[in-house]
Amino acid sequence: MSTRGRDATRIMVADDDPLIRTVLRFALEGAGYEVSATDSGDGVIAATAADAPALIVLDARMPGPGLSTTLATLRLSRVPVLVLSGDEIVAKGTVTPGLAYLTKPVDINELLSTITRLLSGATHSAPAHD
Repeated sequence: MSTRGRDATRIMVADDDPLIRTVLRFALEGAGYEVSATDSGDGVIAATAADAPALIVLDARMPGPGLSTTLATLRLSRVPVLVLSGDEIVAKGTVTPGLAYLTKPVDINELLSTITRLLSGATHSAPAHD
């Protein structure tokens, strides 16, 4: 249950690992966000088409459409996306300017700080990459 009640900002967590979804849900709800979750790229696309969240935290490798297909679909909805990856090379290779990424294991304080920046409209919160 969110501490902000009806006015809570909704964040979707998309990761195929149930433990990671649970940890992220716990951290985000503890920070006052409402959280919905899915375990596939298809789930992200379907949920976003039905009722777009304020932000999506998206694992780089999940069942369903690949990351680039999922990101292309999400760009149409203009929902900010934070990509998480256990492989920094994968994260850097898939992130375009203005799209944030963090590597796993995720530092919760860094996650919350990045989400705050993304929700406030900051367009570049990812580290620079080649």
